Amino acid sequence: MGKRMLARRAWARVMVAHRRYASANGDALAGALTYALLISAAPFVALATLVLGGLGVSSRTVAALLHRAAGVVLPEHVAAAVDGIQPGPVALRVVLVAALLWGSLRLVRALRTGVRAMCGQPAGSGNPVRDAARDVLLGVVLLAAMAVATVATALAAGGSGWGVLLSLPVLAVLLATAMVRCSWRGDGRPRWPAALRAAAGAAVALHVLTVAAGPYFAAASALHATLYRSAGAVVGVLVWCNMACRIVLRAAAWASTADAVPAPVPTAVTGPLWVVVPAYNEATSIGATLGALALQTDLDFSLVVVDNASTDSTAELVRRFGSGAPFPVTVLDEAERGAGTAADAGFRYAVAHGAVLLARTDADCLPAPDWVARAKALLAGGAELICGRSVPRRDEQPTLTERYLFPAAVRMAAWYGRLRPAHRRPEYRAPYVLCHGHNLAITADLYLRCGGTSRIPLHAGSEDVELLNRARRHTDRIVRDERLVVYNSLRRLRAWGPRRTLLWYWDRRYLPAHEDAAHVREVAA
Repeated sequence: MGKRMLARRAWARVMVAHRRYASANGDALAGALTYALLISAAPFVALATLVLGGLGVSSRTVAALLHRAAGVVLPEHVAAAVDGIQPGPVALRVVLVAALLWGSLRLVRALRTGVRAMCGQPAGSGNPVRDAARDVLLGVVLLAAMAVATVATALAAGGSGWGVLLSLPVLAVLLATAMVRCSWRGDGRPRWPAALRAAAGAAVALHVLTVAAGPYFAAASALHATLYRSAGAVVGVLVWCNMACRIVLRAAAWASTADAVPAPVPTAVTGPLWVVVPAYNEATSIGATLGALALQTDLDFSLVVVDNASTDSTAELVRRFGSGAPFPVTVLDEAERGAGTAADAGFRYAVAHGAVLLARTDADCLPAPDWVARAKALLAGGAELICGRSVPRRDEQPTLTERYLFPAAVRMAAWYGRLRPAHRRPEYRAPYVLCHGHNLAITADLYLRCGGTSRIPLHAGSEDVELLNRARRHTDRIVRDERLVVYNSLRRLRAWGPRRTLLWYWDRRYLPAHEDAAHVREVAA
């Protein structure tokens, strides 16, 4: 993609987030959040003093700890304000703790109201008791996280630049957590990758704001008149807090709109959708796939299962299912072996019989119930190719490693894919994204324009990556949408292990001794 196209997409992305921020009246919400921050700051310090004092930490150590942490996060000279804090009697600190609980509840309520508005969601559920309980829980978690972040930042600071280096990722994680946990589940909630990226940008922007505010506070503290010095400091703190709140809310709007199509499109593509399922010797697993398709919330589609020279009863099972299926089912025979070959045969058959929209999954996968409906909506919204998210099948009882660590390794490999020279050629009109052959949707027009799926054997390469790169030469309307979910089998991962499986997906750098061994059909316990 050329620099001009990249700049155009980036600007369109900025405008989408800005429209969300403006429509939610973000400036007013930032003002409310500023007020909540100010009334919660002093009680938070009091609680920290009380808790650490109860653990036997001296007040001098507490003051030094708070000063170091404030020196990293707050503008210069503002951090010095904590030096004059005195612990005070226990009774007073208990009262301040009560004030803290009330103030933190205000802060959480202002924060979640702002985040939900940036996500296009209602502020409350309609049940005030449930909302108050949720706010209290969020408040406790927020206070604990802030306390841990304060101590970690202070211990790392020590008068060096390490405090800043640590505070940036710590602040980014805190902000990303607030974006995700303060919003409702469902549409509008930021995905974790988008939230982390937006939060990282916000953390850097906040640090730049902090550094830029330093000269102002230095000048304000140098004023001789006490009145002007106090007024200047108050105004500076108010402006700094308000700008910080605006940065956080704009980051939330950016993260929430990450899945939106970044640029307007001339026409929306609608029409008949066909689902293509390549299958080779899948008699033991294809029944579950067909059952998942029969449970779709939108059953207005046609199914073509491409029997890729199976030697078992795969085709017979599909025909039996088709006799009572809630949608038309076709069994297409393709004698030439290869997942890419079978997929291409199915896609072209569908187009020849009137398909306008195409979707693909595999015979060991379970599409989520809203898979068809979401694919249609995204294609109707202007996307020409959609790449969805792959999640381990729940019925195969994935371990924590299989559920979280291996998908994380796959995502890291996708980031590497973005940096590879082969994926950054000038003729590409869209960025490289993570694409799974068992979870994609494409318009029939783009499929024909780009040449379709490579007709190659399974061991010869990744036909899904090749289709993605072919499409990138013809359109910039390619979307990676985390809400388009397919549950994938763990059978290859369990048969080969993580290392060989990753090498297999990495340009087939691992190949089994025999070609047939690439077709793993049993799910290990």
